[in-house]
This record gives sequence, C-alpha cells and structure tokens, in this order.
Amino acid sequence: MSTQLLWTPQAWLNGRWEHNVCLAVDAQGRWADITSNTPTPPAHATVLPGPVLPGLVNAHYHSHDVLCRGMFEDIPLEAWIALAILPPGRKPSAREVRLRTLIGAIENLRNGTTTVQDMLGAAPGTEPMVEAAIAAGQAVALCTDAGTPGVS
Repeated sequence: MSTQLLWTPQAWLNGRWEHNVCLAVDAQGRWADITSNTPTPPAHATVLPGPVLPGLVNAHYHSHDVLCRGMFEDIPLEAWIALAILPPGRKPSAREVRLRTLIGAIENLRNGTTTVQDMLGAAPGTEPMVEAAIAAGQAVALCTDAGTPGVS
C-alpha cells in the first residue's frame, strides 16, 4: 500500500481549526504529512465530507459492564455499588469476554474514542479481551497491577 491522500474542509490541529487540510497516510496507517490551506483537493485524494478530529481517550472504562447497560440505571447508588462488587454467578466464557469487548470497542470507535484504559487489568484470563480490542483497532493499555503499567 502506498501513501494515501485525504482532504478535509477542516481539521483540529495544534489546538485550533485549520481549513482545507490535506492529510497523507503512509503504508502503516500513520500520518506521513499534514498540510493546511490546500484550497482544492489533489486529483487522487479522497475528499472527506466533514471535519477531522484526533481520537479521544477514555481513561476509565469497564468492558465487563457492556452487556449490563440498562440494568441498573434506576436504582440508588448504594444498591448499585452492592451489586457491582458481588462476585459473578459464573465465570464468563472466553467467547463472551471477546464478544462484550468487541461490542464495547466498536461503540467506542464509532463515537471517536480510539484509546481506552480498561479497568480489568491484565490478569490471566483476560487474553480474549485484549485480543478483541486489538482486533477492533483500538490502542490498548495493559496494567498487571496498580502502578505497574505495560503497553501492547
């Protein structure tokens, strides 16, 4: 794959909106060049219909709660905390962990979040979660325990 050109009417760069921006993407999917004030799109550029924003970061995320949405919204905080810290009735299968992680990753990516810090950590048994997030295209931060970060 060679360099791909994208052109957008607006992009958020260096803390402000820039207009008529040409973005070059290299073979590894990384920004190779960014040029503002390009009044017309280059002939072989893909024209994007709207503004380009950097990916958002969710620094406190719980992929294990993805399948629980809508279950606890109408209960008092104290009851929610009691339910949240109870041990699960059964251990989820690797397939369920992968599915819930993929659903959460897709939701995050569709809403502009490209990086999450999932509060599950990297204990044995979280491999399906990590593999699913990476497969969905998210940046993944792993933490083996509090204060011992590692990155994959």
